[in-house]
Amino acid sequence: MNEKRMQCPPPITLKINCVVFGFNGNDLQVLLLEQGKEVYEELWTLPAGEMKLSPKTKADASIEAAVQRMLASEADINKVYVEQVKTYLDKGAKEINIVCLALVRKGQLQGDNQEIRAFWQDFKEYKSYPKVKIYDEFLCEISLPEGQNRMIYDALQMLKEKMRYTPMAFELLDKKFTLDDLQALCEKVFCTSYNKQRFAKKMLESKYLGCKGELIKEGLKRRAKLYKFDKKTMEKDMRMARKFPFDFNNLDSLQESE
Repeated sequence: MNEKRMQCPPPITLKINCVVFGFNGNDLQVLLLEQGKEVYEELWTLPAGEMKLSPKTKADASIEAAVQRMLASEADINKVYVEQVKTYLDKGAKEINIVCLALVRKGQLQGDNQEIRAFWQDFKEYKSYPKVKIYDEFLCEISLPEGQNRMIYDALQMLKEKMRYTPMAFELLDKKFTLDDLQALCEKVFCTSYNKQRFAKKMLESKYLGCKGELIKEGLKRRAKLYKFDKKTMEKDMRMARKFPFDFNNLDSLQESE
């Protein structure tokens, strides 16, 4: 009697897709890379690549390590904040797509890089994007490979949710920033506008923004104070109070009245 040979299942590829957000002081941006047409029919794509699992190829120690490696090699961006967003399994079960969110500080934004063909794409007004299938129109005049607009949308939703109860906003700002920088970022992410005086009062009352009297020139005459985020003190208070001290969840009360 012939023995039935067990067929090994086809190997599954782990593909990392990086949604990299940056804030240049005015606009929220997403990083795109130009790809040859032999790779994709479309010209632009999110940074992506396979996770290295074999010890022979210097295996990635973690998903975050894979993201850091890819961004360093593909976009010359180093040491960024990384968080996993979602995992997609393709219909043929041959590839697992892991979507990660990466945040680049304002000072790390290098502009468009012609040598490696990296491009920072501004978001258009995305306040009108509810839970409907409009992902193919998510970016201005940019065609992306199938599924990538959905990845950007999911990463954006995570950013909006986590900025409401974690200090994630400060990963998009320089170590030293002005209150105008912080307000502009929050307004862009939450698609609204805040009363300047009430916003500044709420942030300063949190006691987690330190200022040593440093000033930076903004405009022709005005000088603004530079602040630093006191992460250690905030984390200590969060462990004790079990809530986020800034309470971004109530930022709606700071909105400008119409």
